[in-house]
Amino acid sequence: YLALLLRGQSWSITEFMRLYLKNPKRLHKTELQAVWDYPFATLEKDSRTLLGIVSFLVPDNIIPSLFEITEDDNLLEDLEFCTDEFSFTDAVEPLLTLALIKRDRDNRALSCHRMVQTQFRFFLPMEERQKVFDNAVSLVYHASPKQSDATNKNQFYQQWNQCNRCLQHVLCLKDNFKEERRLAKTFKASLLFCELLKDCQRYLYEMNALRELEDVCEVNLLAVETLDDKEQAVDIMASTLSHQESMFESTGKVQQAIELNTKGYHMRLEEKLLKGGLLGGFEQNLAYNYNTANQHDTALTWFEKSRNTSTDWNVKEGRKADWPAVTKKNTARCLVYLGRYDEAHELLETSIREFKQEKALNWAMLAYTYFVLGILERRKGRPEAAEANFMEAQNMWFKGDQTRLHPFNAGCVYKTGAVCLDQSKVEAAVKHLRDSLEITKFHSDVMPVEHARGLFKLSEALIQDSNESEEARDLRDEAEVFLLRRDPQAVAFGKEEDYDQWVPIFWR
Repeated sequence: YLALLLRGQSWSITEFMRLYLKNPKRLHKTELQAVWDYPFATLEKDSRTLLGIVSFLVPDNIIPSLFEITEDDNLLEDLEFCTDEFSFTDAVEPLLTLALIKRDRDNRALSCHRMVQTQFRFFLPMEERQKVFDNAVSLVYHASPKQSDATNKNQFYQQWNQCNRCLQHVLCLKDNFKEERRLAKTFKASLLFCELLKDCQRYLYEMNALRELEDVCEVNLLAVETLDDKEQAVDIMASTLSHQESMFESTGKVQQAIELNTKGYHMRLEEKLLKGGLLGGFEQNLAYNYNTANQHDTALTWFEKSRNTSTDWNVKEGRKADWPAVTKKNTARCLVYLGRYDEAHELLETSIREFKQEKALNWAMLAYTYFVLGILERRKGRPEAAEANFMEAQNMWFKGDQTRLHPFNAGCVYKTGAVCLDQSKVEAAVKHLRDSLEITKFHSDVMPVEHARGLFKLSEALIQDSNESEEARDLRDEAEVFLLRRDPQAVAFGKEEDYDQWVPIFWR
């Protein structure tokens, strides 16, 4: 049929795809509709539900485990066929017979052509489209790791692999929700959808996937407006503001981060049932912000508030009167910048001990802790010890992140190069600094100052090699260009701190 359509309209394949992508709904509702209406209309309830779910997911490699649920999972009634292998097979087979989906022989993963997905969504009445979208959300949410104060301290570092398996489906659901809302303002988000996006936001922040994070946050703020329960909406909104501020802080917009964090913090304070753990988290986030803004005394005030809030909350919940290891580690970093080295060292040693006592290796928090130890040792004039800690931070980071493109990894490599230069190990310094630039150039459009400081430090290293003085001058000029992208008013370019002052506190 499609071949006849192309011939009848005298379209080339390129022309057809251009028109299709420009307005798929028109073609699906007219020329292509007849191709699909009959097979769609013959589907039984479970097959129809399954194809509807698949039509909202990533078209390729839909893993079978996504549909592996039990009766105890309390999912939507429409998904009951997924609890029984024979019923699920009965739902799949008609779709395979009609070539509406395909199944890989080896891994049993499903796939569905984008045209089939789009046509089936347009085929469904609005009410049914809403239901199958909610079904898809329910399955992906069930398969995804959840933020939990009890199991993972509201972090996902130890579950990156599981998060990554679901990520593309979450992003696809996000894009489809945007499109459905564009077509019909009656299309609504469920609480599960907002929770799913909230968890995705945390994972994207940890990965430093900032462009995706920005879009997910924007969609979630739109989605919560459709929730009937306004208390739940406020809860999701406050969390989303927190993730937005983290994104702004990472990209050098620290004043915007402070504004968003303050707004979210006051939203938490106005909740009927105060959540001490979340309040303490907002106070800690504000402390981060002020550290990045170089207001370290103010930052310490917020860390102290966070410590008191978390301790009181633990007592109220019947737990030990203590405060989180992550807050101890971050308070120690603040104390380093205030020159209170002995207090900082004690807190860092306590943090390392507590992180190592956790059931699963908390590789990210340990990496950040060793990084702070490196900064402390360098400030105390012990470059050998600093080098060892920066290398230990990087080694620990590699236990969880194999991509090696994260700015924290770049920070570890940069600092290792810097302390090598402190020790006049010029060749080693040049190697490490060049390696760090390979990472920072990947992010230089949104994180120019990290790249600038690497260029500057490499120029310093090369100046010590008289054969490389011309490259050193070029690198220094390039460093100034990148610093001016962050601070157009900059006039000082000759010291490490001229660049460091703009770097987010996490990898400064």
